[in-house]
Amino acid sequence: MSCTTTFDEFDDLRLRYSIPGEIPLKIPGKKDTHSRPPRGYVTLFLESFKYGLRCCQSEPTVDEVKHLYQLKSSPKDAGWYYFQSSTKSRKPITDLPTGGGGTWKRKFFFAGGPWG
Repeated sequence: MSCTTTFDEFDDLRLRYSIPGEIPLKIPGKKDTHSRPPRGYVTLFLESFKYGLRCCQSEPTVDEVKHLYQLKSSPKDAGWYYFQSSTKSRKPITDLPTGGGGTWKRKFFFAGGPWG
């Protein structure tokens, strides 16, 4: 699946969401996929920012992440993992769109940082 993120969307994202200049951002090339970010980078989806994702300097603790989420592996895509709410009643993000044909998956980029 090739990336359709444009340079204009990329620049707008950094400005709109105040992504610090110290966080290197990279638009994927034609052969890059969201499931295989470059070493030292993570994959982020543009759509995620509309629903509350933010790039910040402070890192959550392991206990905070474990309290909200559990890591699941995709039964359909080998090597693809995602976070799911740890309980039905504990949903830090609600009212997410469903369906949509997965077009949001084509709008991604890579962000570098100390986690790599």
